[in-house]
Order: sequence, then structure tokens, then C-alpha cells
Amino acid sequence: MYSLTVTKSEEAENESAPNSGAAPFGRPGAELKLKLRSIQADGDGEGELEGHHIVVPGAFPGESVRVRVEARSQHHPRLFTKLLEVEAPHSDRREAACPHHTSRQGHCTGCPLLALGETAQRQAKAQYVQSQFGLVIDRWEFGDQTLAYRWSSKRVASRKRGRFVLGSYRRGSHEIAEMQDCQTDHPLIRAAAVEIETIATEQAVEPYSQKSGFGQLRFVWFKTNGNQVLVNLVAAPKGVTEVEALGRALKQPESVFLSLQGGGGNDQRGRGARRLRGIASLNLEMLGESRNIGPQGFLQPNPEVAEMAYRDLLAAEDGSELSGLLALDLFAGTGITTLQLRKRFESVLACDTQPAAVDGSEDAGVRQQSAEDMLARLVDRRTAPQLVVANPPRAGLGEDVTEALNILRPGRIHIMSCHPKSLSADIERLSQAYELKSLRAYDTLPQTAHLELVAWLVKR
Repeated sequence: MYSLTVTKSEEAENESAPNSGAAPFGRPGAELKLKLRSIQADGDGEGELEGHHIVVPGAFPGESVRVRVEARSQHHPRLFTKLLEVEAPHSDRREAACPHHTSRQGHCTGCPLLALGETAQRQAKAQYVQSQFGLVIDRWEFGDQTLAYRWSSKRVASRKRGRFVLGSYRRGSHEIAEMQDCQTDHPLIRAAAVEIETIATEQAVEPYSQKSGFGQLRFVWFKTNGNQVLVNLVAAPKGVTEVEALGRALKQPESVFLSLQGGGGNDQRGRGARRLRGIASLNLEMLGESRNIGPQGFLQPNPEVAEMAYRDLLAAEDGSELSGLLALDLFAGTGITTLQLRKRFESVLACDTQPAAVDGSEDAGVRQQSAEDMLARLVDRRTAPQLVVANPPRAGLGEDVTEALNILRPGRIHIMSCHPKSLSADIERLSQAYELKSLRAYDTLPQTAHLELVAWLVKR
């Protein structure tokens, strides 16, 4: 744990040399003073000193800080530091509303921006996106809930001080941070997690250890629709009996499933979900469509703000409704956007590589097909849609999809993206034929550096 002292000092200028200690500049132990200029993709503060990028977890743009060097990159002029003192704090710095925040005991790294006001958080994210990728955000959309907004949460099983705990991996490691009373989780999820910890401790359930390969319970995936909770207990193959007993003893969740994860990786979904008791799925309404989300189905962590993004994705940048003969829904997932498009277009083709793994997609007519294959068939037929909407994974559309779109030349391409780097690359690949009309940001995960983006591209 590091010591953090916030003062009202007005010192704001960088000092180019260590201010104390015998360690030379850039070596572990050296103390530096600097003013931070931005955040990184993970939410850590960043500044520059003597040609080095200085990474400062827990600090924010514009702050003057005193830090100690902990490590240096072997391949880049980059120093990783520990925050010792904030000499000139951001005007929106505040007390972090969580006992496990990174500057306190417990060292949870899940909410790096928690000690900064939400308006300032969004400003920092917009600055990062523009400076790193040249993307200028026109407008922000955000919800009323900045805490307790998360309706889907995955936890890692561990044991601390003789007690079973459900936590999260600290960023960049397999160290487990405790998450009791997590402030971003929905209260129903928090209550369900406490019950699991209590009963697992009483029943002496062993958390799985990646290092030893021993243990029974590996992960827990919680989902809620705001009224009910579904829990998926992910067990190691040799822990089925003990984990099943735990699941049957739970009273808080309306539904309990058991899945298996026998590999050495960190797949927290599990496989082959088997219902131990309760309802088969959660019913969730979005954009007027009712969807059933099962134990391994995808659920947006913040449905309120995700719904804003979906609604905008389907309309023109000025909010007007679109219609026509043919629309494509690439990476359609649960098919919520597909069903909306079917009300506006005479024909809609939708695809996802694994819609069968996404509960509730069948009735929307989402084909189990890659976007590349669907577009290739349309290129062969020389069939151009009026609208393409796409919600790709972090890797973005990629070269093959953008190449096919450049050939097809649909009238509009609307992209929803969770990763500004891949979105910037996709926009660049489409820039010869398409003009970026608008870019909007959605604060789906407040207190983190994450944001969703919707880009409207119109054929030149």
C-alpha cells in the first residue's frame, strides 16, 4: 500500500531531477516531481520527464505529484512509479467511495478513476481518445447511476486469512484483490456474493489455485435484471460435488447454475452450464424487446447506457429514423438491434460467429456466420444495403470486413466500438469512400477508463 497525501500546494512545474534519495534518475527508488498530462488506456496517470513517459497509478491529468520509481521498461523510455504525494490536486479530486480502492488496503485496480468526479473522468477519456487516436468526441451520453450500476460481474475465488473470498485479479497479475461491498456492483449482486463467501467458508470449499492446480471453485459469474439474480458457479472438474452442495445451499439467487472449467486459462464463463435450481434465465427488456439471458449469455454490464448507444446506432446522427430495402447487422449478438431493424427495413441480414452461445438470438434470425462470409456473398451478388450496423469485438471490423464494405459501398455504416484504437483503424480504412459525420461517447463503465463509441459514416 502506498501513502497518499493530498495538499493544497500550488506547485505545478516539473522538476527534472530526483528530489530526494541516492538513486539516480530512472532507477528504482528515485523520487521525482512532475505534472501529469493525461491518462493511459487503463486509467493510470501519465506525464513526461527527461524524455521518459512516467506512469502514475492513482493520479490524474493536471496534478502535480511526487512519485517513487518502482520499475522501468526494458524496451521503451517508460518508468512505472508509486504515488507518494499529490502536491497540487485536480479540482475534482474526491475521497474514493470504496474500501478496496487502489490507494487503500486491498489494492483493487478495477476503478482507477474512482477518486475523480465523473465530469472530469469523461474529459480525461475524451482527451486520451483524441491525443492517441485523433478521434474527436462530439457528445457524451451517460446514465443517472455512477455507482451500483453493474448488472453483470465475474469474480475469482480465493482465500484470505482463512476466509473464502470472491475478488478480482489485480491488473497485470494473478494476485486477488478483495471486493466485498463493491461500489459499482448492483446491490443484489453484492448480497449474493456475501452469501456465497459465508457458506463457502462454512462448508470449507477450496478455491482453485492456478499454481497448484488444486481446488474446487474457480469463478462465479453474477447477472441481474434489477429484480432477480442468476449465479453461475464455475468449478474445477474435481470439485463438482463440493460446488454443487454450495450451490444448493444458496438462498439469495433466484437461479443457480454449475459450469466446468478444466483448462489452465482464465475463461471465467465455464462450459456446459447445468441448472441446480431456480429459473432458467433472466428476462431483460431493452429497446422494447424482451430477451432471456441464461447462465452463459452476454449481458451488458450497464444496460441503461448501453440502450442509449443501441438506439443511436440504429438512427441517423441527427436522431432521425432510417428505413429502406436492405440493412445488415454485423456481430448482432442477442439480436436486439436486429429486431429493431426488421421494423424499419424490408429485409435484414444479421450474423454473429456464435449466436448459439448468446441466449435469445434465435428468434431474431441471427445467422451463425462470420461477417466476412456474409459480406463476401453480397459482393458476389453485387447487392448493396442502404445501412450496415456493426458492433464488433475489441479487434474491430478488421481489414477483410472493411475491404468488402469498400466494395459494396452501402449508403451508411454505423459502428459501435468498445476500443478506440481499432475503431480509428477501421475509420481510416473506410476513409476513401466514407466521411465520418459524428462520433459519440457513452460512459458505460463510470469510475473506469472504459467507454463505448458510436461512429456514423456516410458514403461520400
